[in-house]
Parts: sequence; structure tokens; C-alpha cells
Amino acid sequence: SSGINAEWSLRPGEEERQAAEERRRKEQRKKRAEEIEQLAEQGQEMLELQNQQIDELLNEFSDSEEEDDGFYCPLCKKRFKSSKMMKQHEKSKKHMERLAALREEFADELKDSGVVLEEEEDAARLHVPNPGGGK
Repeated sequence: SSGINAEWSLRPGEEERQAAEERRRKEQRKKRAEEIEQLAEQGQEMLELQNQQIDELLNEFSDSEEEDDGFYCPLCKKRFKSSKMMKQHEKSKKHMERLAALREEFADELKDSGVVLEEEEDAARLHVPNPGGGK
């Protein structure tokens, strides 16, 4: 009976080696997860900065009067005679679609760098693939 158990037992030191290897793998997974978290934060910061720059640029043009006493939307390349018309335009479907396309271009730049964006109703969130592929 003891001979059978001896066949299935590990070589001397093998259990310690396996435990050390598992600790090393766990530490590597933890380090990789921290790196991914840092990349995700950087990607989110880049996206927020780009969205802020887009908004500032559009506001700069929409709030300023052009030489011909009108308002201009650089995104749609259209002029408006009043602030009210400009504000209505900014809420229009075409303008919103163009704005979304511009934001998507910026998001694609992030995606190309390895960060994957998934739009939600109120905000963009970053999703980073599980580095271990499982547990």
C-alpha cells in the first residue's frame, strides 16, 4: 500500500519548487494587471483631454462672431446669423453625427495603441482584456 503512494508523490523539493513557481506567476499577473490599469488610466485621461479640446475648439468658434457678423460651425462648415440659430444647429442630428464621428476618430487612435473603448450613455469607459485569460 505504501509503495503505491510513493509512486504518486513528488520528488524531494518539487513541492517547494512548484509553490515558488506559482508565487512567481501570481506576482507576474499582479504586476501585469497594475500595468494594464495604468495604461487604462492614461487612455482615459487622453480621451478626456481630446474631448475637452474638441469642445473648447467648437465653443471657441461657435461663441465668436465672424467678420460678417455671423456665427460659424467649423465642424459642419456652416455660417449662422444668430447665436440662437447656432445653438439650434449644435443640437441638430447632422452636427451631432459629425461630432460623434470626430470623437470616434480620436477613440480609434486610442484603440490602435491597444486601449479598447466601449461607449456608454453618459461616459466612455475603458475595458482592458484579462491578461491571464482566465482566473
